[in-house]
Amino acid sequence: MKHTTKFMFLVIVFVLALSACSNITTGIRGQSFLADCTGSEIAVDCTSTMPFATSLTIYDENLVVVKTVKTKKDGSFAIALDPGTYFIHPVNNGSFPMAGDFQVVVTEGEVVELTIQYDTGMR
Repeated sequence: MKHTTKFMFLVIVFVLALSACSNITTGIRGQSFLADCTGSEIAVDCTSTMPFATSLTIYDENLVVVKTVKTKKDGSFAIALDPGTYFIHPVNNGSFPMAGDFQVVVTEGEVVELTIQYDTGMR
């Protein structure tokens, strides 16, 4: 019984720690995907096909790097940010898969939802 109580305590602490990481109140949250796209522009008219782990660079309105973050293995991310205008740059190595940049305006108490579709280059 004593071991069960310790185990349950550790489970509760772990769950609370995980929820604290993803429960942001101001910032952006979303997921990145590999996607099949149409047309000649990169990452336009896309259909998501599978989650994609990547890195994102966040710039402020003066194009100064605020932070670079890695998504989780399932492509999900949650980034706490102060209110303001930000540019989100999905990192790529200059070849497919590629994604376009995003401009996001964050206001106090708001979490902006963002879906990033990485164009696989398959047409």
